[in-house]
Amino acid sequence: MSFAWIGGATALIGVGLNAYGQYQGGQQAQKVGEANATIYEQEADVIGRNAKLNEFRQRKELGYEVGTITAGYSGAGVSVSTGSPLDVVADSIANAELEIQIDKYNSLADVTLKKSQARLSRAYGADAARTSSLQASGTLLQGTGTALSRFSKEKVGD
Repeated sequence: MSFAWIGGATALIGVGLNAYGQYQGGQQAQKVGEANATIYEQEADVIGRNAKLNEFRQRKELGYEVGTITAGYSGAGVSVSTGSPLDVVADSIANAELEIQIDKYNSLADVTLKKSQARLSRAYGADAARTSSLQASGTLLQGTGTALSRFSKEKVGD
């Protein structure tokens, strides 16, 4: 067995290891993408739950505020069912409702962003896995061709 054969065999082993490393790199990138996607989805879930709790808290505070306003006017002997006191209560409710809706919108935007990040992370991971498989295949074909070329030159040279 000549050194050319040993060199060719070593080259084939090296090519195989290189291709395997490329493939594994893509598989790891896909796992990282999936893990990140799971984290983004969990964050979206937490944001959604917090939004519901925040709305509940805001509505509870609104009820307390309306009660305080009503009690203040009633304690002063002013009817809250008509006129300016009613306008104050209605404005307080409208302003609070506006804040609640703004917070809901912002939370929904955050949830949507996290879900989009999860989809992109998964897509990136899948793309990395596909790309690494193609690179590994290319490495194998190119390396095998080079090694076979060495073997055939050795055979012809014998």
